[in-house]
Amino acid sequence: MDIKEIDERAIAGLRNAVQAAGLLTHLGLTHGEFLEFLNALAWFIGGPVDAADAFLTEVPDPAAREHRVYWLRGNSIGSLAVGMHQGATGVDEGYPIKLNGWVRPISDIKRIDVLDVGVQWSWSRADGAPEDVRPTVQVHLDDLDIGIGAAGRTSQGAREQASTFIAYLLDSFAK
Repeated sequence: MDIKEIDERAIAGLRNAVQAAGLLTHLGLTHGEFLEFLNALAWFIGGPVDAADAFLTEVPDPAAREHRVYWLRGNSIGSLAVGMHQGATGVDEGYPIKLNGWVRPISDIKRIDVLDVGVQWSWSRADGAPEDVRPTVQVHLDDLDIGIGAAGRTSQGAREQASTFIAYLLDSFAK
């Protein structure tokens, strides 16, 4: 894919997907730096957010100096993080943003643990069935463990994004 193919609508869709769990104001990115991240993300995903089978943005930790997203596409899982370079006294002015990430085949996942810690249930239906389940999983690769959960996300869109990602991940792993 040529990066020139990414139009403003595709970037806007990625921006909305990345910000589903909250704005990235904790990083102090300029508008241009945020656009650089979105363009890099589009390149790695292979196009707009719709090019991914599932997409997940991490819940921003105000103390964190990075923001990470995950995607599933075909038989691969990928992640890209944007952050600010750190110096002894905080963010180093004049340095570009830093990007780090990876792409791996789904077959590299050793196991997925479904966790009961952090799972939330909503029981408001009259028939006693849960109305809403917010799952949490731990994904184990050879050198990396990833915790993904829908619980604790502040918006319905962020919870749906995480639940959809987990469901697609479990389905892809089981194949």
